[in-house]
Amino acid sequence: MASSVVYWQKHALIIGINNYLRNPLEYCINDAEDLEKILQRIDFHVLLEIDCNLHKFFSIIDIFTNRIQQDDLILFYFAGHGKQMKDEDYLLPVDYYYDYRENEQNYIIKHAINIKYIIEKNQSSKMSCDNIFI
Repeated sequence: MASSVVYWQKHALIIGINNYLRNPLEYCINDAEDLEKILQRIDFHVLLEIDCNLHKFFSIIDIFTNRIQQDDLILFYFAGHGKQMKDEDYLLPVDYYYDYRENEQNYIIKHAINIKYIIEKNQSSKMSCDNIFI
C-alpha cells in the first residue's frame, strides 16, 4: 500500500553559472532554466539565479530559506563548478578566481559557498521539511 506525503508547498532554488572568469561553462544556465520550467509544471515555487557572484549567492540563499515553512518540500539544484577541499564541498560563484597568491584552502573558505552552510541554513531555520539537493 503506497502512502502519500502531503507538503504545504514545494520550493526550489536553482542556480546556474556559465560565465566563470577561468574555465567558463556552456550549458549550466540552459540546464537550470530547463529544470525551472519542469518544476513549475509540477507546482514548485522556483527561485532561479543565473551567474551570481558570492554576495548574491549568499543573499539568494537567505531569501530562499526565509520562504520555507514547516512541512514544505525543498529542492536545491546547482549547475556550475564545485570543488572539494579537506573533506568539505564548495560551490563556486561566478566571481571565484583563485590566483595562487595565497593558500587555496584559505581562499576557498572566503570566496566560495560551503554546501554544509546551505544544508544547515535550511535545516536550522525550519522544524520539519524534506530536502532534495541535486
